[in-house]
Amino acid sequence: RRWTDACSNNDMKQTPAKKLSGKKLPGIIGLDFELELRMIPELFLKQDLRVGNERHLVFATEQMISFLQQAKFIFIDIHKFGVSYPFQQIVSVHTYLWDHESKIFVHAPIAFILMSKNRKKDYKKVFGTLRTIMAAGSSQLKKIVAAFDEELWKALWKMWPDVGLFGCAQHWCQMIWQKI
Repeated sequence: RRWTDACSNNDMKQTPAKKLSGKKLPGIIGLDFELELRMIPELFLKQDLRVGNERHLVFATEQMISFLQQAKFIFIDIHKFGVSYPFQQIVSVHTYLWDHESKIFVHAPIAFILMSKNRKKDYKKVFGTLRTIMAAGSSQLKKIVAAFDEELWKALWKMWPDVGLFGCAQHWCQMIWQKI
């Protein structure tokens, strides 16, 4: 898919996930619920973070953490549709990995974060956790490509001042189409 295709208005049509956005889950009143850990694969939940009254859940497998520690470039995307109350968004972190069998780079997820708020202090807490996880290995991070979210960018600049921070054409086009 070419970058110019990302600006197509067809990407902005309402999907079933958009129709489900903001719907309350049965039995969930707020953020003080008990996680059903038996429903989450073992070692997949990395952190259950609190920032004041807000709650953020960080998910990744051990293999994803290994890839995160080796990543030179990471891509951060924000998904607001299809997320149910009391959460507002899912943040996904991806990188490119070399596939030795097919001799190509593949785009692979390396973390998922379910967030109840999207303020700078929330992003700082979440990405502070990821930075700590990355520091456990020898972090080689050089470049971050992120969705256009002002609070996210402020937090990323604070967390990684020596790493290049960039936006991408697809997210730029999505932002423009949402304003039209």
